[in-house]
Amino acid sequence: MHIPRTMIRIVAMIAALAAAPALAQDAAARLTLCQGCHGPDGNSRNPQYPVIAGQPMIYTFLRLKQLQQQIENPEMTPIARSLSDKDIEWLATYFSGRKRETGLAAFDATRAERGKQLAARLGCAQCHQANYAGANQMPRLAGQHAPYLVAQMQLILANRRSDDNGNMVDMLRRIQPQDIEDLSHYFASLP
Repeated sequence: MHIPRTMIRIVAMIAALAAAPALAQDAAARLTLCQGCHGPDGNSRNPQYPVIAGQPMIYTFLRLKQLQQQIENPEMTPIARSLSDKDIEWLATYFSGRKRETGLAAFDATRAERGKQLAARLGCAQCHQANYAGANQMPRLAGQHAPYLVAQMQLILANRRSDDNGNMVDMLRRIQPQDIEDLSHYFASLP
């Protein structure tokens, strides 16, 4: 029996429409789970958790995939593992489109000034963009909480967080621990 392509498309559309409320409910549940730590629309006010609003979509997608594979983060890994690829794509798209609030991250102005000079010397903008907004697989650093950034750089340095091309490990090995703090305060100070 031959089924016309039009009929197949109609059946597929009906099935998709029938599943839409369930997908919307599932997405809302996932979103609520994210906002518990990352704040409304991904604008975390807790310096332990990153601001994920406005992060590049590709970065967020890849980061969640990394968290599925690694056990660097006992809070996030089980959550990431519960997500399907469709969930991850939806969440990455959703949060990349959220407006990032400014002024959420506290910083020390003296440390931020030292960090600014260090970031220029190290060439951080070559990967993270001139305004440190990130792009593609590179994360946004501007406006991120300093304690979170310090923790992530320490994980990278200890080879407990992925550094796909090795640039971060190489760079972090060339600086002192207080430099990591200074860089983090500089990035936190940015809009």
